[in-house]
Amino acid sequence: MEELSEMIRRLHEAANGDTERRGAPRVARQGVLSIHLSSPESTKTVQFRDCSATGIGFCSTSSLTLGTLFEVIVKHPARGDLVFRYEVVRCQKTSNQQYIIGAKLLR
Repeated sequence: MEELSEMIRRLHEAANGDTERRGAPRVARQGVLSIHLSSPESTKTVQFRDCSATGIGFCSTSSLTLGTLFEVIVKHPARGDLVFRYEVVRCQKTSNQQYIIGAKLLR
């Protein structure tokens, strides 16, 4: 999980530069990711798929409405918790109780 956190942190740091939105390469990963909806009590565990400097993709057993806002919290050893806010831009049902969700990073 620590390797995953570091990879996400580095990709999102790159988003603070002059990165071309369409040119952001995706990095495929497997693992579990916690997303936080409106409050810490509304945490969902999802299957991490990929991320880039401009967004993130994951699979979930429940759908999320387009426009839904959520946060991913990454623990950084020197800076503490880093909070990244996302907005759902894609939610595609692939099978019974399985959804592929894409979200863009909000700046």
